[in-house]
Amino acid sequence: MPISLEELPGVEIVHYASEDALVWSRANQVTVEARGERRRFHLPNPGYHGAAFVKLGRRRAMEIALVSATALVKLDDADACRDLHLALGTAAPTPMLVEGAAEMAAGRLFDEGLVNQIAQAAAAQARPRIGSFRCDPDYRRRMVAVTAGRAVTAAWDRAQDEGRVS
Repeated sequence: MPISLEELPGVEIVHYASEDALVWSRANQVTVEARGERRRFHLPNPGYHGAAFVKLGRRRAMEIALVSATALVKLDDADACRDLHLALGTAAPTPMLVEGAAEMAAGRLFDEGLVNQIAQAAAAQARPRIGSFRCDPDYRRRMVAVTAGRAVTAAWDRAQDEGRVS
């Protein structure tokens, strides 16, 4: 069932009379004029986001990674974390999301202590295969912490850069 704009939280709809038929937008605002009616939609700022992928491998030429991590960070206007997702590749038999990462970062500003906490949680949740010929499971678990920390840091930096540009 489609949702009407009136039902979205934070969306304010204002009606005006007009003879023109135009559509235009500005920061957080879309205005539509048609058939003598003007509707202006004030959309809440979704915040800023950044993403990063970090791969640890023996060579750049091959697609095979010893460990990989991808992070997505969403920030509010004050650079506090609104949402954070961290996914790991080759840290378990299948790709996995790091549980609890979003809760650890929720409402917090960037700091190295937070990144280390998230990275250690990622390493603790990793389930590397025993007997892998590419690397030792203990080494892989240690590198999960390193790549996860780098991915979160890079994604957070990109989100903050997006906020400075806007």
